[in-house]
Amino acid sequence: MIFCITKINDEYIRFFTASMNKNDIANAMFAMIIKSEYENITYSSKNPSDLLKKLNETLILNKKDMDIFAHAMSIDVDIQNKSIIYSSSDFSIQYALIGDSIIEMIATQKDMLGVSISQSFIDTSLSLGSKTKIVLINQNTSDFIDYEVILNLLSKNINKNIVEIMDILEMYLKTLPMYETINIYPLGININDSRSIDKNDGSL
Repeated sequence: MIFCITKINDEYIRFFTASMNKNDIANAMFAMIIKSEYENITYSSKNPSDLLKKLNETLILNKKDMDIFAHAMSIDVDIQNKSIIYSSSDFSIQYALIGDSIIEMIATQKDMLGVSISQSFIDTSLSLGSKTKIVLINQNTSDFIDYEVILNLLSKNINKNIVEIMDILEMYLKTLPMYETINIYPLGININDSRSIDKNDGSL
């Protein structure tokens, strides 16, 4: 699992997450290649779709005929222009809580990275409100989650603070066979003021 937050500049923040299709040594190696390439190109990638296009090309050129693919999502937060721009490749549903609304960020490309060199990636834009929160669900956790339950919990508690929302989500997550991490990030304010649930230590 790859998860990066990059401050492109004072007004622009990029979230990037990716997960390989299998858990083995070869996929672990290619996860390191993707992370390294992300670090090399993220500052020169103008938007999420451009980033995913370059990472897709890197994966295909390096994996040859190996059966290696990756789920991936990039979310850009443009504070100056008050917008969220995202693009994803066969990634699980993520959520943006904007005011009293919940926006489902659904995969914009149905295929994983590594399927075809000619894959196209699409950017989708949302308005960044003063009380926006992004809820990021680990791809590996998504296999066990009932998204109707998550949506219902978020809908009922959208106006609560991050700690309260995380406590409520954690109670549900503890009923699952396994889970890794859900993160919530408040946007438009200090990016360090975030909370996460991680089964490894059970902390917020």
